[in-house]
Amino acid sequence: NPEAVEVCNLEEGGKSRTWNKFVHDLSRPDAEILVFLDADIGLPKHNTIASLLEFLDRRGDIQATSSLPIKDIEYYPSRLGLIEKMISASGRTSGHNLRTAICGQLYAMRSASAREIKLPIGLPVEDGFVRHAIITGLFGEPVNESRIDQPENVFHIYPSERNISSLLGHQIRIVIGSAINAALFAHFSKLNGCGGKYQVIQELEEGALSATWLPEKLQELLPNSNWGWIPLPWLYGRTF
Repeated sequence: NPEAVEVCNLEEGGKSRTWNKFVHDLSRPDAEILVFLDADIGLPKHNTIASLLEFLDRRGDIQATSSLPIKDIEYYPSRLGLIEKMISASGRTSGHNLRTAICGQLYAMRSASAREIKLPIGLPVEDGFVRHAIITGLFGEPVNESRIDQPENVFHIYPSERNISSLLGHQIRIVIGSAINAALFAHFSKLNGCGGKYQVIQELEEGALSATWLPEKLQELLPNSNWGWIPLPWLYGRTF
């Protein structure tokens, strides 16, 4: 139904800003499930998104579900160069170790859980942040990975890195993003223990409104110059 589709042009870019805008301002208030997907993925099966919705609707015990990511050079392995063949063969995806993950390229989430979360502007690995917020009840409970699961035979195709330099750049982003997330998880867990969920929600609101909140918070959380230099200049020098 074309009337059910709305395209919104956002003045400010960045995945965190876009996520926050969609979840808290643009999504319909009566929507029970929200779907997040990247624009550059491929869906070989026409019912991929419907399968995610049906799985989440059927599984009342989980809060989110993801599609299995498969590299395009793995799914369409024709005319690959040597480097591309090596990248395709390394780190093949599997459903087993991703069942409780959130793949930011395509996932579905209950709106009630999503609307508790606001993402700090500039997060390099925002899907990992969303995942941890889900499995810890917004950083206030012991880790419970059973809140996320993945259906069988639901997958999407994503554009793979095709040379060593871009692959290294991607891996560096993941490592830095994971380190940033780890520091934030510890901070919000401690904050929840001291002031409860309200304090966490209040500070997440601050992070979602200010592009300087994240680097300033990391400067506070990571005073050790031996490794604090890794994320901080990188963050200040990027546009998200």
